[in-house]
Amino acid sequence: PVTASYIVLATLSAPALNALIQNAQLIDAMVAGTLTEAARTTFMLVDPALVATLAGPVDVATAREIVTGAPPEILNIVREQTLSAEALTLALLDIDFFGQVNKTHGWPCGDRVLREVAELVRANVRHDDWVARYGGEELCLVMKRVELASALRVLDRIRGLIAHHDFRDEHDEPFQMTVSIGAASLDPDTYAERPPAASTLVVAASDQLLVAKRSGRNQVRPALPTPGGDAV
Repeated sequence: PVTASYIVLATLSAPALNALIQNAQLIDAMVAGTLTEAARTTFMLVDPALVATLAGPVDVATAREIVTGAPPEILNIVREQTLSAEALTLALLDIDFFGQVNKTHGWPCGDRVLREVAELVRANVRHDDWVARYGGEELCLVMKRVELASALRVLDRIRGLIAHHDFRDEHDEPFQMTVSIGAASLDPDTYAERPPAASTLVVAASDQLLVAKRSGRNQVRPALPTPGGDAV
C-alpha cells in the first residue's frame, strides 16, 4: 500500500506522480521488510546492489535517504555517528580544471591524476576515514570523530600537498593541479533533538564546494552548523 502522506497532489504530471508513487511503495516495502526480488528489479531508482544489502525492515528515515540516492557508505557512517553522539566531517574535493587534463594530455593521464590525488588524500587521513570517488573528478572524504575546526586543518594541508605535487604527463613532464574543497560537519551539541540527514551533509558540502570554485578555486570552504542541526 502507498501511505497517504506520499500522495501529495494531483497537479503533478503523470510521470512525476508515477515516480512519486513508486518511491512511496519502495519506502513502504523497506520499512515493512517486504522488499522482494521483483521490487528490486522494478524500482531502478535505487542501486540494486544497495537494496540487496538491506536485511529486514529499516526505519522510514533510512528508507527515504536510500531512495533519494545518498551513498550507502555515507548513510551508514552518519547513522553510526549520530547514534554514538560523535562528531563527523564530510568533505567533497573537486579537481580544478580537470577537463583540461583529459583534453591536453588524454584520458590515461587524467586517470593517473585521479589516482594520485586519491592516494595523497588517503595517505594524509586515518585508516578508518572513508575516501571514495564521488562523481567524475570529485572525491568524498568522511572523517569520523573529527569536528569541523580540526577537519579544516587536515583539509587545508591536503589542499597544499596536492597544489605542490608534481603530476606527470605522457612525456614524463611535470605539471601542477589544484583542488577545491567544500566541507560540512555533524556536531553532537547541535543535533540532539533533530539529527540531520546524510543528504543534508552532502548538499551542504556541495554548496560550499561551489563557493570555493566561484571564489577562485584552490581553497577550502566550510559549511557552519546552525543550532537547528543543519549546515549552512
